[in-house]
Amino acid sequence: MEKRSRRKKHSGLPVVRESIQFFKKYRQWSNKTFVFVLLIVVAISMALTLLAQGIKGVPLWNRNTLAVSQNSDSKGKNSVTEEETSVRIMANGDLLYHIPIYRTALKEDGTYDFHENFEYVKPWLKQADLVIGDFEGTVNKDHYLAGYPLFNAPGEVMDAIKDAGYQVLD
Repeated sequence: MEKRSRRKKHSGLPVVRESIQFFKKYRQWSNKTFVFVLLIVVAISMALTLLAQGIKGVPLWNRNTLAVSQNSDSKGKNSVTEEETSVRIMANGDLLYHIPIYRTALKEDGTYDFHENFEYVKPWLKQADLVIGDFEGTVNKDHYLAGYPLFNAPGEVMDAIKDAGYQVLD
């Protein structure tokens, strides 16, 4: 039995045992120690991620975004030209429909037309390659229209949002 207990005391690397003891006492750490340990953990995580991507053969940058061509001048110098690709993404939030907004969109025949709500922003939204909006509420024809706190909008609001140029709603 003595041998087993001695083996238990001296088993493993001393650095590992000390590290485990260090992390067990995390409640006694100062703020500086905590931040330092956190930065070390993040750095190690990033290094391991980059290493794993390198092993898998995943490039660290997208080579398709830059087309590099070499042209030789009359003087024999090489010039490198880069072609950049850009995308314009627009996003805004809180497309939120209260009862007063429903009332202004109500037409005489009982339907709704919300296209006027987007009259001034539509030209801006059309400039983007991707337009993302945050729709706050629901559209449920089987439920009554509601403002706060349920925010159930008429279905016609979706036609106006789509016509304005939104491609993604959350």
